Order: sequence, then C-alpha cells, then structure tokens
Amino acid sequence: MRMRQLEAFRSTIIAGSVSRAAEALLISQPTASRLLSDLETSLGFPLFARRRGKIEPTPEGLAFYRRLDDVYEALSGLNSVAKQIKKNREESLKIAATNALAVSVLPTVLERFHQMRPNVQVSLDARDVAGLFRALSRAEADIVFSNAAGGQPGTVQKPLIEVDFICALPPGHHLASQKIVEAHQLRDENLVMFDDVENLSFTGHKALVQKHGFENQITTTTTVSSVAYSMVRQGLGIGILEPFSAPFWATQGVEIRPFRPVLRYSYTVSFISNDTRTALAKEFAEETRKYLAELVQSQNF
Repeated sequence: MRMRQLEAFRSTIIAGSVSRAAEALLISQPTASRLLSDLETSLGFPLFARRRGKIEPTPEGLAFYRRLDDVYEALSGLNSVAKQIKKNREESLKIAATNALAVSVLPTVLERFHQMRPNVQVSLDARDVAGLFRALSRAEADIVFSNAAGGQPGTVQKPLIEVDFICALPPGHHLASQKIVEAHQLRDENLVMFDDVENLSFTGHKALVQKHGFENQITTTTTVSSVAYSMVRQGLGIGILEPFSAPFWATQGVEIRPFRPVLRYSYTVSFISNDTRTALAKEFAEETRKYLAELVQSQNF
C-alpha cells in the first residue's frame, strides 16, 4: 500500500465517484482508477462494485474505510516528518497551543516576533492538551504552549507562568457588586466547571468543590475555556476560569472579579526531549515569557 493509493481510495469514498476524487487530488481520472486498482490488487479483495454506471463500496471496502483513519493519520504523520526534515527549519516555525493562549496571548507575541523576524513563516494551531503533545511527538509542531500536564513521554516542559484563575460572573449578577468573590458566596449558585482531560486535572477546582459541597451546583461542564466563558455569558452559571481570555469577555458583558481562595495553575512551554528545538523556537518561547510577565504586571494575573 502506498499513501497515494489510500488518498485515492479515501477521496473516492468521500466524493462518491472516481472523477470527483481525481479532481480533488488534482490528478487525471485514469490515474485515480489505476491507484484504486493497484490498491485492490495489493489487498486481495475488491473495494468497489460497479452498478448502473456508478461505483459503490463493497462491504469489505466499507470495513477497510472505517479503519483507514488510523492508518491515514499515521502515514500523514510520517509524511509530515519527511517534509519537515527537508525544510530549512530556520525559515518556519510551527506553534501549537491551548485555545485560550492561541486566541488571547500568542497573536500579540506573533506581532512582536514578526517585527524581529519578518521573513519567518509562522503557523499557529489551537488544540486540546492531548492533541498538543501528539502534534509535538509527530513533528507537527516545533513548540507547544499549554497548561502544565504530567506524564508526557518524549517531551520536556519548561515553566512559563503561574496564574490565578478569576471569577467570571454572568452580566448583571448580584455578586458583581463585590470587589472580590469568595468561595462561600458561591453557595446556592449554579457553577460552570472544567472536565479533566488526558494527563490534566483541575485539582484546585476539585478541592474547592469537595470542601464547600458544591457538587450539586455544577450545572454545565466543558474542557474548553472559551466555551466556559460563553456559558457564563449566557447565564448558565459562575466560572472560575483562566485569566488570559478575561479582557475580551469583559467587553461581552461578563463580570470579572478576583477569587478567593486563590486557585493557581501553571502553564508551560514544551519541546521534544532530544533537544532538537530550533533557535527560532527558543526565541519565540522567550518572547512569550516576556509578554506574559508584562500581563502579570499590568493586569494582576
């Protein structure tokens, strides 16, 4: 099996015809047909049946397609590695980050970085924490910014910043009259909480819930910060959320207040552990660290 054969097969399933698959792959229809034929020969069973001038996947073809995503993803990762090796890594930088950092922090860092390195092509991708470290291990990212996450084989996490999470209140909420919201004031209030994800646990939130008996007040949960802020804005509950996105959501009516007791979480910058990080990645990490230090000073994160 070759990657191009799998691409032709996958595209044909999605497009519904060989001709449309060929168009999507920017190849001729005879070439696409030959790729499918060669793939069937190597597999030893037919992938498509032709009925009334149209092709339909066989049961074997459908079964093969259902498992193709794993294979396709693995081969795509290998292809990315090969391309990355060929490229001059001093001319490009691939960055991946959590949604909150990718939206609220890194664009400003990118603006500064571009002024220093105008010829460097930079890509920025937002993923969940598990997806970030997969991207790093597959060379789909040169550098990753995220919450501190334990148990990440093959990676080195460097401290970036520690921040106190803030209390996000729905617009017009009665607790907005408080300069600081304290835990006991959340009794009988609906709460928006974070779900744990792979190798990342919101231990401070869990301890708060257990200590104050808030279990029955949790009405909605999510793993994405922007979703949590949006739920708060809709009045679904109060959230103890990361502070990076707070300035934007304050413009949308969400009331932002300090929270006590302090729930402090660490954020890190990660590289692959064999230290093949580029000078550009190190430089960008340092610029991010400097900018976050400025935010801490100016907004009391």
